[in-house]
Amino acid sequence: MKNRKWFEHPLAIMGQMMDVGKVGSRRQAELTRELGFDAVHWLAADLSSGGDDGRSYFFKTDAGFARDKLSKYLPLAHHHGLRVIVYFNVHWFNEKFNLEWMQVDAQGQRIEAGYGAGYLACVNSPFEDWASGIARDLGKYDIDGVFLDGPVFHARGCFCKSCSGKFKDFCGLELPTETMDRKTRLQFIEFRKASIARFIRNFAKALKSENARSILYANGCGLRSGVPTGQDNRRTLEFQDMLGAEGGFIGYGPLEKTPIWKAEATAKLLEKQASPGKGASPKPTVIFIDHAYKGYDHYAHTAAEVRLLYAQTIASGANPWFHTYYRNIDTPATSAARKMNLFLKKNRAYFEGAQSAAKTALLWSDRTADFSKAAEETDFTSRAGAKRPGNFQASFHGAYDILYKSQIPFDIIDEKVIEEEAPARYSLIVLPNVACMSEAVAGKLKDFVRAGGNIISSFETSLWDETGERLDNFRLAEVFGVNATEKVFGPTKIDYITLYPDHPILREIEQEVIPSPPYYLRVRTRPPEDDRSEGLPEIGWEILARFRGPLPARYAPLPPTSADTAVMLNSFGKGKSVYMAGNMFEHYWGYKFPEYRRIVAAAANWLSPPRIYLDKGLGLISIVVRNQPGDAKGGNSRLCLHLINTAGASRPLETVLPFENVGITLETTARPLSVRALILDEELDFSFSGATLNVRLPRLEEYEVVVIDFEGEGE
Repeated sequence: MKNRKWFEHPLAIMGQMMDVGKVGSRRQAELTRELGFDAVHWLAADLSSGGDDGRSYFFKTDAGFARDKLSKYLPLAHHHGLRVIVYFNVHWFNEKFNLEWMQVDAQGQRIEAGYGAGYLACVNSPFEDWASGIARDLGKYDIDGVFLDGPVFHARGCFCKSCSGKFKDFCGLELPTETMDRKTRLQFIEFRKASIARFIRNFAKALKSENARSILYANGCGLRSGVPTGQDNRRTLEFQDMLGAEGGFIGYGPLEKTPIWKAEATAKLLEKQASPGKGASPKPTVIFIDHAYKGYDHYAHTAAEVRLLYAQTIASGANPWFHTYYRNIDTPATSAARKMNLFLKKNRAYFEGAQSAAKTALLWSDRTADFSKAAEETDFTSRAGAKRPGNFQASFHGAYDILYKSQIPFDIIDEKVIEEEAPARYSLIVLPNVACMSEAVAGKLKDFVRAGGNIISSFETSLWDETGERLDNFRLAEVFGVNATEKVFGPTKIDYITLYPDHPILREIEQEVIPSPPYYLRVRTRPPEDDRSEGLPEIGWEILARFRGPLPARYAPLPPTSADTAVMLNSFGKGKSVYMAGNMFEHYWGYKFPEYRRIVAAAANWLSPPRIYLDKGLGLISIVVRNQPGDAKGGNSRLCLHLINTAGASRPLETVLPFENVGITLETTARPLSVRALILDEELDFSFSGATLNVRLPRLEEYEVVVIDFEGEGE
């Protein structure tokens, strides 16, 4: 711990107020500290007039500057113990900048940025060398780091002369302005990602040639495909000191349609993507939280929404970055941020070096996301495209929501974790319509299940290769216990599934007939099925549900159960698979049928028995579990249970309904020494008998951290 660099400790970062110009540098530094922040994104230019003009910076540079505010601010900020990270825009520029360096579409038209004014710079133009020159100028100051807002491509770009030339150098192909064939399209995707990574690499090299201790990080890719913007967190990690994304930017549309767990999910993904692999420690991560709605940028969120964004961020191991306006400094939103900053500062030791202790993992598939039409909205992307069968984004959201509401602690992993970082630490991996899968990933998953791991999957998982080409059969057919056919059945409108409730997974489901998802694959069992009641021990599979025949009209009698498998349980090696032939995760995200959640939760708990139980709050209280092995109280271990309460009427949440006397049970063989609640700031009574620890939490509002210290290595 003592050898960690300043940015490797938990910290809160302030996004400098864009309307703070009338406040002097001294007061800016004082105010940042009063609000509980450890570092600040210091604005390098005034962006309020529709983007950057590239010549009016607040620091000395050959590119042009208005005045040198940075020289005055730095000693004041450092005097107050603040780290200064210069915010430098590398994507959004106005009419006064060099328009020859802007991105153009296939028709040669400049591409407007998504802010109502200005254009997007192209990293393949001379803009790259210009930006590296700025990096060297910034490096001459005693700054602590630089944050790059961007770089990004627009989904329609770029087809400028620089891109055309560099694309041919990249792959030997001409960059067409008409429809691309498949080979060219795949090369274009890789070219754009490689271009973004090269830009960040060169900027970092230039900055650190003048200031070796300065850190650099950029605005990265969240839970969406990186294809529209050319972003790839894994590819750029080598050149960054931290990894950040806009998980706390909400309000692009009505909050009722935004996942309430967006910040948490983004933080979980970044934590895995921030790991260089091969045993190296992960780099720090940052979740960007805005005090206001995106779009209504001057209208602050409620205090409850801000507290939840903070809670999800720090619970999942990320650092909070918070932006507000000076005119909104006294709003409940900014007050809530201040209180959370002070909480983090007071309890930093409980977040220091903590690691996830989850045994379940949910796979985020970059490959599948890259070939899906759905995309999350951010400041860099426009509204998502039309939905289609097998939408991965919606499937992932549905799976996340089920695990979240079922109080199952879990991580998000990506393909690299499966390929290189030994998924054996998990007992269960959930694959929500992970359609695009390489042979390498499929092979690792087979090994995982063969060795005793378990999977839950749906619809077209592993039916397409990693470039989006449909295969003749699932790459995981042996694991699923079924073969694919050419037939995708649907869309169904008012059809049903019959459940067979004699298995523990389905025993608690009250209704034996439940709605069918709109699409499903007709599959054949391996080996061919004769009768579900015969030969199960020998062949290792069991059909848990089947689709019923099509219903001709509403109110018509239910048709007979068909031979089409809906849910298949299969044994493979020492592990098991639950495969759902329909797009059930996607359908759950739209309809939230309770039986869908219960089936998946029951399967997850049967395949990977839980060790933490709450006696209330199902669907409203989520659990994140992190540990600090062997570094607490002179060598003892520590487990931190982060409880996040989202019990409110509707979003935006004006208040969260508290829970009283929440019972917590933990199955553990380690002897507990103490239990403490950090928000309540009090020691909790507990009992420990056999291998069961029981604790009662007097009150849970939005957030609580229950800290359990164990004797010795313990947990």
